[in-house]
Amino acid sequence: MKQVKIFSESSHSDLERELNGYINTLDHSNILRNVTYNFPTEKSKLWTAVVEVDLYGGKPVFWAANTEELKDAVEMYGDKAEAPFVVRIPGGVSEIEDRAFQGDETVGVILIPNTVTKIGSCAFTECPNLHDVFIPESVNEIGEYAFGECPNIRNIVIPKSVMKIGGSIITSASTIKVDPENPVYDSRNDCNAIIETNTNTLIDGCCGTIIPNSVTKIAESAFQFCLHLPSNFKIPDSVREIGINAFDSCGLNSLRIPNSISRIEGEVFIGSKLSKIYIPNSVTYINTDAFCCCYNLTDIHIEINNPNSVKFGDDDDCFDDIKGDDKRQRRLYVPKGTKGLYKNHPAFNVFDIIIEE
Repeated sequence: MKQVKIFSESSHSDLERELNGYINTLDHSNILRNVTYNFPTEKSKLWTAVVEVDLYGGKPVFWAANTEELKDAVEMYGDKAEAPFVVRIPGGVSEIEDRAFQGDETVGVILIPNTVTKIGSCAFTECPNLHDVFIPESVNEIGEYAFGECPNIRNIVIPKSVMKIGGSIITSASTIKVDPENPVYDSRNDCNAIIETNTNTLIDGCCGTIIPNSVTKIAESAFQFCLHLPSNFKIPDSVREIGINAFDSCGLNSLRIPNSISRIEGEVFIGSKLSKIYIPNSVTYINTDAFCCCYNLTDIHIEINNPNSVKFGDDDDCFDDIKGDDKRQRRLYVPKGTKGLYKNHPAFNVFDIIIEE
């Protein structure tokens, strides 16, 4: 708190000291400006506190470590507070707790002090109006889904200090950049993704990601909830493994799985917006629910010459519930001379039409 002044109808130095002391215990309330209210003291009359205000973009900065503290700070500021708010994590805080601001619709900007070393899991997930985040070089760990499902975040920069990332920390940013001096992660070729350098594993992508040819693995949940992947999104032939839930509920429209892939893991595309997919002859395993609830999936082009050579997960339910209540026809395109094999295979009985091509 930068400055506090107490005014009353008459001078009362003891009471003034008491009230000053009270205000200074409210670290998160240094956004007060010309606010009149009663202080909790037996000697209290009507007092006015005048506190110097931190501003960001012309808006008052609210000091809070979680949603409850933010609500208290906004209430003290009064009716002039307009969401979305600028929130500064108080100095001295070393860890932003798991789910500290989860689902908070009032958060617009987060300013993090250089005392913070860890951002907890889901700390800011599902904050629909959060658009700016500044991560200082004091942070060395970011938990999973820390900024997940925040559709208005524009840019995220991972500083060189971050040594541990929980995976899928952000899903909707336009750009993700890792400081070039970070020894563990990188964003090579301006790919707008976080890559684990030593393993060439893409652990976190966003709507602006272009996967480099040097990536060999897409990690679990890497693109989960990425609602705006571009129409020309491509997985390069260098990728040999795609983790479970990698494209869970994403906005991908069409995709060709590269010939370097032999396994399609469980729930890898579950709930995605895919309408068309190409599955190469290199695939020898498709796990349960790989395409479950892909309600827009109307066209599957499969290049496997014999479906009986493929191992499927439990009950052959890789395409379970792709129709929902939708009455559109689902088409399966197969190699010439294989229609009978696919028609008699239980994994493909969901398709209305089987077409040889």
